[in-house]
This record gives sequence, C-alpha cells and structure tokens, in this order.
Amino acid sequence: MIINITKLLQGDISNGGTYVKKNVAIVVLAVVLLLGATVATVFYSQDRGNNAKGLYALDAAIAYVDAGGTSATPKVVDTIEALYEQVYGEPPHKGYTVDDARADAAFWERYCGYDSIVTVNEDDTFTVRTQSQGYGAKDVTLPRTDRMLSMGTMYMTVAYYLICEKHGVSPYSSGARDNEALLVEFRNVVAGGTDLAYVEQETELLEYIDRGTYRDAGQHTIGNYDRERLADDVSALSADGSAVMLVGTGRTMDKESYDAYDSIVKGQGGIGVLFVTASDIKGSFACIEALGSVLGYGGHTSSLLERLQVKLYSVYKSLEDHAGETHKVYWESSQRNTLGSSGVSKDIMTFFGWDTTLLTQGQVDTEAILREKPDVLIFYNADKRPMDEKMRAA
Repeated sequence: MIINITKLLQGDISNGGTYVKKNVAIVVLAVVLLLGATVATVFYSQDRGNNAKGLYALDAAIAYVDAGGTSATPKVVDTIEALYEQVYGEPPHKGYTVDDARADAAFWERYCGYDSIVTVNEDDTFTVRTQSQGYGAKDVTLPRTDRMLSMGTMYMTVAYYLICEKHGVSPYSSGARDNEALLVEFRNVVAGGTDLAYVEQETELLEYIDRGTYRDAGQHTIGNYDRERLADDVSALSADGSAVMLVGTGRTMDKESYDAYDSIVKGQGGIGVLFVTASDIKGSFACIEALGSVLGYGGHTSSLLERLQVKLYSVYKSLEDHAGETHKVYWESSQRNTLGSSGVSKDIMTFFGWDTTLLTQGQVDTEAILREKPDVLIFYNADKRPMDEKMRAA
C-alpha cells in the first residue's frame, strides 16, 4: 500500500515549489505494508529562512498567483481555485454539474448570471457593447475576425483558452505545448500587440509565440501604441485578406483617440477596434463570450464557460466549510506596493470573504503589517525577489 506524502502534507511546498501553504508542518505518516505492520514516522518542516525577522513572525499562509490571473479571463477561475488550495487545501466538494450551479440561485446570480454584451446578427456579424472613456457604452458591429492586435494580455489569454478548448487539451499542459496545430492557430490569431517583455512578466504564453512573426507594439498600454507602427502592423497582417482588429480596454480612450485608432485600423484594411473589459467575475464571463464570438469560437465558448462555472461552484461550496473563519490578506507586487482592492481582484477577495483592509494600492510599512496581523500573504509568481526580501527579513 503506497500513500502519497504530498496529499497528506497540510503545510507542503506544492507544485514543484510554486507555492507554500503553511510555514511549518509536522506530519506523521503511517505506511502499512501488505506483508507486515511496519510504521514509519516522517517529520516535515519547511525552511522559513530568518524567521525571527520581518513578516515571518506572522506565521501566515503564503500564496502565489499569476498577475494575468486577476483580469477578465478564464484564468480568474484558476486563480480562485489555486488560492483556495494554497490556504485551505484541496476543495472537498466536487462532482457538480452546471445544472447544480444554476440551481443555486444566490451563487448563480452573484457570480455567473452575466448580461451578454454580444449579439449574433442575421448576416453573421456581431454587435458588441463596448466601453470607452470617450463614448461610454457604444455598440460596435464587426464581422468574424481572423487575427488580432491584443493590447493587454487578457485578450490573448482568452483566445488561448478558447483554442485549447477547441483542440481538447488543458491549458498550459504538455498536450497544449506539443500540439503543433494549436501553436499554428494561436500564432495566427494572436498576431501582435502587447510587448513580449510584458507578456513574459504577466502570463505563461511566451513559449507559444513566434518572436519572428509577432508584431510587437513595444508597449502594453493601448494609448501608447505608436500610430504609425499600428498602421504598419495592420497593413502587414491584413495583406493576405485576413480580418484584423485591434482590441484593448477603452478606459483611457477619449473620443479623439478612439476615432483615430478606429480610422487607422480601417484605413489599413482592418475591420476596426474593440474595447471590452470587466470589473467582476461574471463580467469576465461576458467578455469571454463576446471575444469568443467575434473570433469565431462561439461553438466552444459555451463548453468553456460551463466548465469554469462548475469549477467556481466547487470552490464556492467548499468555502461553506469555512464559514465564520476570518482571514486578513496582504497582497504585494514586486515593487512592494499592495494590490488595490478594486475590479476583478476585489471580486476575488469578496468571493473568499477575506478582510482587504491592507489592500490600499500603495506601500504599507512593515510595522503596520505586523500590527494588522494578516494571516494570508499573496505574491506574484513573476516576483523574482528572494524570499527573505519579500518577507522583509533581508
């Protein structure tokens, strides 16, 4: 009889050291052999570094997330699942269906009952309710799109999940990485935009991109996309007859900028610009549906969304086992600033019911953190600082 130690450790370093659940764990493992009664006792302890200093004194759960997993993409559900596992352990309640999730009216209305922002028209075009600073809400009609210049990693992440769904493989798995047809399709659809340094920092998608063909904008903020470069990129990508769009968030786009970018894209043979974003979990589902429709993945969007909603419901039901528990979170970037309690990240914290007093979108000194005593510390996977520096013990 073989017992997997990893499954028994409540304070393990899991997933190849990607994250840490608890600072110290002592586990007794009884190994019962079929031919005897040998018992082995295993003591497990994590090296906490200089635990007499800094945030080590909190003895808090430490969790890691991808920066791109807190935006309006399918990965937001993966982030929620990962946070649960790193703080509480494996979600015990599974085996649900999407019908189970829909039947839970409180859950469905709060987290999944989104208002669709896309309409499929009789001529096979799509009308999407977009948002921008200059126009507010605006309906934009586009034909099916072949390729996109994605100013923001969320759009390329959505496309990646949809392409994985089409090819029947799990995102970021060896089945995805080794699927040549998937690679070709992803590189065709995600044709350019966000600078690759930022893609590497925020996502796990760099290995899927061909540096030789990707049209790197040299920026990751749409308002900084050089207009002459944009014209060249659209012209090059649409030269073979491909329908090309520019996609991003319109939060900083005034009317002049909106009209200018739209004119440039259409003037160089593209089909226009699409500004979509979300500020909560269910809004993320609406964005996924809209982008999936325009990119021609409508037949795969429903199955992807239902899988995400079932996973989310599993965590939701598992959290009921921890009703009444109080957790305070401190979430820090590599620049030592806290995450702001707003948008999708705020909704993630609301989902868990955690205290976000320390999420001020600024710097919080060590004494204040120690005084507030958060018991969950969150860092980004891309944060390369030594652990002692993160824990302010260096």
